[in-house]
Amino acid sequence: MRAPDSADHTITRSTTDQRKKGVPFGERAARLPAIERVVSDEYDTTLAYVMSVISAWAYADEKALAAKLRYYGIEGARVRRITVENHALLVVSTAYLIQSATGSVGVLVFRGTDPSSFVTVLADGDVMQRPFRGGGVHSGFHANVEAVWDDVSEALDAARQGEHIGEDGQRTRLDGRMEALYVTGHSLGGAMAVLAAARLFGTGYEAWDPRQLVRGVYTFGQPMVGDARFAETCDNEFGKKLFRHVYADDVVPRLPPVSALEYAHAGREWRSSAVDQPWKQAAETSRRAPIAEALVEVGLSALELRLTPRRRLHGLSIDDHSPANYLDVSRFTVDPSSVAAPKSPRRPLLPLAGIRLEVAEALTKAARVVRGANGVA
Repeated sequence: MRAPDSADHTITRSTTDQRKKGVPFGERAARLPAIERVVSDEYDTTLAYVMSVISAWAYADEKALAAKLRYYGIEGARVRRITVENHALLVVSTAYLIQSATGSVGVLVFRGTDPSSFVTVLADGDVMQRPFRGGGVHSGFHANVEAVWDDVSEALDAARQGEHIGEDGQRTRLDGRMEALYVTGHSLGGAMAVLAAARLFGTGYEAWDPRQLVRGVYTFGQPMVGDARFAETCDNEFGKKLFRHVYADDVVPRLPPVSALEYAHAGREWRSSAVDQPWKQAAETSRRAPIAEALVEVGLSALELRLTPRRRLHGLSIDDHSPANYLDVSRFTVDPSSVAAPKSPRRPLLPLAGIRLEVAEALTKAARVVRGANGVA
């Protein structure tokens, strides 16, 4: 067991990138207006694209995130980073509050975590739940939001008053108060975003008028957060503003796996089957996967993508969980010319691909048998 060390700590930092846009590297770039001009309570493809960029770049530090925002309608943004780590308690939590130059629009984004370690945590379908907002929620997700919440709440309150908390804790007066807030995140970050939004609609924040303040919750590759009662609470309070994005066969939205504990999704689900297919609202919500099915299909998918240049089987995949996929689809939805897709299917690179395909198909059939034994259609 690793002894506690300097990796268990709290970090709060702030940065502002005042540089103007430079010459773009690519030949094409989606033209995006200032975020103040696209504020909306309804689903918006431009906002989805901006949120996908922010969710993906939340894996970087605050300086890289602030620099990237110059090209996505949030020029001159102020970024406040809040990080709390306690490895013994499996808490590795980072949140960023982004304030537009005028201060009128804010984006609260939660960083995800390493996909392999995150799926390992999710694979434990019997993980304890914590009571929250009338239901039960995943205790790990709860712990990660709780760890940063006091600092997040302080930063949000300052933004509501037209202030930004700087590197030294000093407050800088902005031109205006935050009147619109978006909450976003990829993977674990998406789960944390849902919990954060649910908390803002709970007791203690009535004076903030969250129904007016929170304009949208955009999540990407988000797992189920809590049980049906918690999902119902979210649907009643901000379900029409909760937009969950699911790419192709991403396994994470199907987790935690089927177990004795109940889990359900809230909000509206938007899906895409490929990077050159736009987001479309789904008729059905992603269902939980049995653990045997998830393990078999994720393993086969990972093997296939490493043996052949294109997938032929359709099964749950961890590769589809990459934030790059969500960013590419969101970019394509806004500007189809910005993504170059292959014009014709490519052939397998290895001569053993046919044999491997037969074996994979047999294992997939076995997974379906396991699925039926679990009572899942």
